[in-house]
Amino acid sequence: MEPNPLLVLSSFTYILPAIVCYTLAYNYLCLMYITVVLVSACYHASKHPMILWVDIPLSHINHVATLLNILKGGWLSMPAYFAWLLYALITYYYGYRTASLIWDPDRKRATPWHAGLHILTSLVSAYTIYVSS
Repeated sequence: MEPNPLLVLSSFTYILPAIVCYTLAYNYLCLMYITVVLVSACYHASKHPMILWVDIPLSHINHVATLLNILKGGWLSMPAYFAWLLYALITYYYGYRTASLIWDPDRKRATPWHAGLHILTSLVSAYTIYVSS
């Protein structure tokens, strides 16, 4: 696989939830989002398989840490979270099973879906963390 500059760029959108976490003094979560930015951008810039072995688990760990944080805030952010979760499950897992969406073999068709997942995840994470604080 070739490096994908658009996915490197979209990886930097994870700075938004890092900024929200920083302003709310959620230092551990801020650090996690900064790590996601760095690892995701490095992976999409290099496509080195060893970085992928860090990128995927890190994304899932960060998701769980964010979810545990927003659950403390009650149900106010849950509609946005569940809408995002549905989108993520469809684009990632349905796309994987059907070789479409994020997993489309045509890079020009897959990139907008993947970048969209980065951007939407960033926006929803920032929103849910803020609303739950």
